[in-house]
Amino acid sequence: MSAAPKVQLAEDREPWAQQQGESKRAFAQFRAYLGLGRGNARTLTKAAENLTLSYGHVRNLASQYLWDPRARAYDEYHQRVAEAEWLEERRQALADDARILRAATGKIAAELGRLSSLTPDQFLRLLDITLRHRRVLYGDPTTIISLADGAQSGSDMASVVAETFAKLSPENRRAQLIDLGEKLRRRQEATAEEDEGVR
Repeated sequence: MSAAPKVQLAEDREPWAQQQGESKRAFAQFRAYLGLGRGNARTLTKAAENLTLSYGHVRNLASQYLWDPRARAYDEYHQRVAEAEWLEERRQALADDARILRAATGKIAAELGRLSSLTPDQFLRLLDITLRHRRVLYGDPTTIISLADGAQSGSDMASVVAETFAKLSPENRRAQLIDLGEKLRRRQEATAEEDEGVR
């Protein structure tokens, strides 16, 4: 007895949809196979058990109706959909985080002039937390807002900033904080304008 001819996948529908020449019963059997899930859960043996058919019969159905390539196409499609949804959720979360960070940075920038009583450690912690969140969202900046002259980075930069800030008089601390607040405000406005331009 010759094997039944394989179904031809129609171009006007998805591979996992019912194909021309595929009966409702055969399609329901394929859907039961799909319903087993991805990976090791989806096997012909398991399909035969669930459909209460012999393994040989299910193997013939799978060959005739191209179950394996159709199931792969189904899985790949749903993987792409899931990835697109995840990317959109991530994009939205990043946009929300950026709005919150802009608001927080703006608030800090507006208040910096009144924070001259901060100790160097408190000032560094406030600056570090704000800029760390900014780096997480936008990546490492090519320039660093600094109270010190020169191009240091890492722990050297932190110690220079702390030493410089500690040596300032209260009036100069206030002036430096106001200047830093202005720099942060300008960066916040520039970032907001870039975000608006992307939309």
